[in-house]
Amino acid sequence: MTDRARTIAVSFAKRYYSTLVEDVSQLGLLYMPTARIEHHGRKAHSTEVQALLSSLYPQGEVTGVSINAVTAVRTASGATEVEITGSLTYRDREQAFRQKAQLREVLENTFAIITDNVRPWVVVSHAAATNWALAETTPVATPPPARTATPPQESRQATAAATPAAEAAALAKTPEPSTAAPAAAAEPVDLSGLSFAERLRLRQSSKAAGDHVVRVTATTEAEAAARAAAKEKAAAAARERKERERDGEAKEPKKARQMSEDQGDGAAADGAAAAKEAASANRRDKRRKAIVYYDIVVKGLPATASEAFVRELVGTAAAVRLVKLESAPAKKDARQIRTFAFVQLDQPALKAAGQTRAEAIAAVLSDVRTRKVLTNNIQMEEVHDKLLPEKE
Repeated sequence: MTDRARTIAVSFAKRYYSTLVEDVSQLGLLYMPTARIEHHGRKAHSTEVQALLSSLYPQGEVTGVSINAVTAVRTASGATEVEITGSLTYRDREQAFRQKAQLREVLENTFAIITDNVRPWVVVSHAAATNWALAETTPVATPPPARTATPPQESRQATAAATPAAEAAALAKTPEPSTAAPAAAAEPVDLSGLSFAERLRLRQSSKAAGDHVVRVTATTEAEAAARAAAKEKAAAAARERKERERDGEAKEPKKARQMSEDQGDGAAADGAAAAKEAASANRRDKRRKAIVYYDIVVKGLPATASEAFVRELVGTAAAVRLVKLESAPAKKDARQIRTFAFVQLDQPALKAAGQTRAEAIAAVLSDVRTRKVLTNNIQMEEVHDKLLPEKE
């Protein structure tokens, strides 16, 4: 059994029985519109397939599936013949089965079932077979010689886990391995006899298969240990990164520590300084984003001034987004309370109108002087922001 045949067979087994457990009403999407099936002695063809499957496996009756072995071979016609042995777990019993299905590649790397045969499978234990042989009094006929052809290799045991119904409805889609020998060309599938609705349903189910590809491969103990170690290493790196973000400064990276051991403390010190500078820049950036910048300040307002009063003073020469009133004691006389307001212009509105910040502020100040709304006490000017040096 080639790697491609193994992948196709195991992926098909998982999809088929996951769909059977989760949503049996979608199981018919895995069949060709002209498929023929025989399950437990009952036959169906074409549009009767879904009705037979729904009657044999009512929704919720099958609660689990265990797959013991999966094999696959290529037929002379180019189809992939898959044989699956396992057991279905019902609510009140468990039934072993053997399934033989032929899959045809209907689109690129996309397969559908053309024939399907499922029969009950009686498992005889080794002890029971030995007791039967001892109790048998008549000679046992010698079985015919085995076929010279190499039998297909059985894959390791895999368990079909239930997947969401949307995934289970998709067909198995697997990439062609680059090292695999070219297989016999499959016969072209004639879709001309199908109706438009049948061809559309087949293409939609094939497209869904491309979005949900499930690959089931046998894993050795060494591979499992390597995967577990890699997962633990990734988790440790994630924890360390979260600690650096919470503390607000990056720890010395691993490469810097190695350079310190090999070349001295100079490289490690440079790395630590760069990390500290990056953390400081990050803190400064966060503080800048938290600051609200204003464009115009109005001083000398009466204590009873309101936001509406300030907006009336500013006028309509530029769109105003925010007005903030503040009161504070005067520097020379703490008993005197000074009231002033900060005005923030609406930057998106200015951009839509084709105005820059400087042009909008100049227009407001010019309009105020034209309207002569300011008194000797009330003054209006542009806010000149200046970032203070940050203390480390």
